[in-house]
Amino acid sequence: DARRSSPSFTNPDMPAMTVARARDTAKHFPKLAGLLLDGPDFKWEIKPGHRDDLWSELIDTPDNRAFTESMGMDFQIVLDGREYFKDFLQSFDSDQARTFISDAPGALANHDWWRENPNLSTWYSFKQSSVEWNISSSYNGVKQHLPKMQVGNSSRLPFVEPITGHNTLRKQLYIDFQQPKQYWWSGGVAGFRGTIVNWVDTLVEWNQDLDPELASELFGAMFDYPMPIDYPVSDYNNEATNDWFTTSVRDQTSKMIERSGGVDRYMPWVGLEHFGSNWLTAYELDRLLAEMQAQGATRYCYFIYNSMKPDIWAVIKRYSQG
Repeated sequence: DARRSSPSFTNPDMPAMTVARARDTAKHFPKLAGLLLDGPDFKWEIKPGHRDDLWSELIDTPDNRAFTESMGMDFQIVLDGREYFKDFLQSFDSDQARTFISDAPGALANHDWWRENPNLSTWYSFKQSSVEWNISSSYNGVKQHLPKMQVGNSSRLPFVEPITGHNTLRKQLYIDFQQPKQYWWSGGVAGFRGTIVNWVDTLVEWNQDLDPELASELFGAMFDYPMPIDYPVSDYNNEATNDWFTTSVRDQTSKMIERSGGVDRYMPWVGLEHFGSNWLTAYELDRLLAEMQAQGATRYCYFIYNSMKPDIWAVIKRYSQG
């Protein structure tokens, strides 16, 4: 029903519905050993009009206002923080960009930077509290009725955790295994080469002194996202180089595993495409799985909406054999 809006993450009925679904499923499938909680996530894109544009996200709901009040926060300050973030991203001339690169590397991927910024901390805290309440309430409710059930939870790439409301280090306290998403396609939605292209393009559009090269450098510094010289963001719609896998993908994979609590609690999603995106090639899937395997990963969930082509299936089989 298009007239119905999506429930807020803070809707008090949401965890109860998750628990009810888990109990019903376990009753009919008694050998079921685990379940996966997909999200929730707050939006992370800045490209105007994008499906995941964080300023288009409907967060001003009665549930969110009630939740924020219960946490002792002023919801207007939450909204002000989101608007301040746009002003911040539109404030860079070339000198300010180089200063930020030099003085605040990794700031936007660092939870402390968000907590300590008086203009952003309430917005950040609202998102962190909302996601943690939703996931931990669902987890504790499932465990109350199904104590042996293993519960996993997804998240996006490590560099964007603070924006989406996740903190995988904290989630180790209330989740059994973690499922960060190795979604690296470009174009479409939800793939992070596409997200990086959108961020760089939008930073250039919003800041007339920035060219794509400086905006790319600024993005990498903001999010502690290393990039090889031979695969600039301007090439992200083309097949990736080996150096990109040994630099960018290696960095994000190692952070995933560490923050998940080690390889035993790490079961990422791996996908190739989504809603009109550019697909990862068989070579790129091979390099991604090789990088995961080299870091000790032993399992993953494969995500696909379409048919599996023979060259992709050959790669999957190769990494599924002892």
